[in-house]
Amino acid sequence: MSGKPVHPLRVLRDRFNLTQKRLAEEVGVGAQTILRAEHNKPINAESRRLLCEYFGMRSEELGLVVDETPEKQSLSCGNHVPFEQMPGLSEAIAQGIVLAVQELEGQHMDKSRRNFLQVLGLASTVMTAPSSPAQISMSPEIPVSPLWERLTRALASSSPIDEETLLQVETSTRDCWRVLPNVLGSFSRNLLQHTQRQLEVVTDLLESAPPQAKRTRLAVVASEFAQVAGEILFDLKENEQAEQYYNVAIAAAEVAQDDVMRAVALGRKSFLPIYEANARSALPFLQQAHLLTAHNAPMMLRAWLSAVEAEALANVYDETACRKALDRSERFLAVAQPAEVPLPRFNYSTLLGYKGVCALHLKQPQHAQAALNESLKIMEPHRLRHKAIVLVDLATSYVLQQEIEEACRCAAQSLMLIAELKSSRVFQRVIGLRAQLEPWHTTAAVKRLDEQIAVTRPFVVLAGKLPS
Repeated sequence: MSGKPVHPLRVLRDRFNLTQKRLAEEVGVGAQTILRAEHNKPINAESRRLLCEYFGMRSEELGLVVDETPEKQSLSCGNHVPFEQMPGLSEAIAQGIVLAVQELEGQHMDKSRRNFLQVLGLASTVMTAPSSPAQISMSPEIPVSPLWERLTRALASSSPIDEETLLQVETSTRDCWRVLPNVLGSFSRNLLQHTQRQLEVVTDLLESAPPQAKRTRLAVVASEFAQVAGEILFDLKENEQAEQYYNVAIAAAEVAQDDVMRAVALGRKSFLPIYEANARSALPFLQQAHLLTAHNAPMMLRAWLSAVEAEALANVYDETACRKALDRSERFLAVAQPAEVPLPRFNYSTLLGYKGVCALHLKQPQHAQAALNESLKIMEPHRLRHKAIVLVDLATSYVLQQEIEEACRCAAQSLMLIAELKSSRVFQRVIGLRAQLEPWHTTAAVKRLDEQIAVTRPFVVLAGKLPS
């Protein structure tokens, strides 16, 4: 094996599962530019600026070689605001939330993508720049080993950490959770990169062997960040990486002795086998989560876990157990208080969505339509991703009744949202629906749907893996 170090840009590209061609397309440069950069060849100033903007990092951090005179090299990544003038982390991420919500409601998405990335890059710099001698900053060298491996080792490994630093990382997790619902798909790669950089910071802090009380708080933060990363990777259909992050989230919650956090991570992990047509394997995760939440857990969490369990049970055609789980979910929801992050957003509209998808798996299209139409009627206007999912499920119910025109109409409405959201996971649901429509592929309605799928596909491929 060669002892030659791996180029930082290559490390980042591998971490995000990006080919050189794919990264070039997303950044807006030629594939040869990426090839040259990773072989320590000079690239022009505009290409460096675009790469720095995309990753929210400095030219030096990306290992980019400049072809300018020394006096000009300091300008290689555009204008950087001095640290003293930067806003706090929460303010920076809050700006990202506002930008994301505004742009997702209909403004120009390319501009939004750039602005949101800039905000995350700014937030990452604030996070990693030392505010006091006691604060530990990130190493400029990017680790080659997977992040979850470092974090796992750090959890198993006492120096003081100042309270300001610890409060900052705790606040950052909450900001990421609040951003997450509005950016899945459109900004997934950007938020994933930001989240991984914050996990680097938390791992560095854990590796410094802090006192037990602060170690516990850091473990909670690590679990939350790992779950954010897992959620993004799940939406990008990168299930193997998502599982690694969920596993380390569960381990971190165990270190923190936080049963609620552990149950949330188990619930999220259960989606992986459910969506891999192996729902029976999800049931042990959910049963373990139920045991952890049997006493003193938020009712909202218990309601959500019961609804997820119902979907898993419907996938294995256990109608009786599925109905009981849905009834439990409804009872818990009736007495639940509004939940704070990292608990999943769950309300009666969401529960109706679960009822609808369970009825679909149980081949009861009329029950599914009743629940899904009611969900759409009471759904909050900003929940576009949830609406896109419900519309696909509603379309599936019409396919079961061979009402092809209505099925294609609902699918078309979902695709309009998907083009805006750029969610690989939701787009894959449409592809699954289209497979069910194959017996009617010569009809005008299905042909129109095929055209809209073809138009939507390029939007999705820029945000995640291209569904096959």
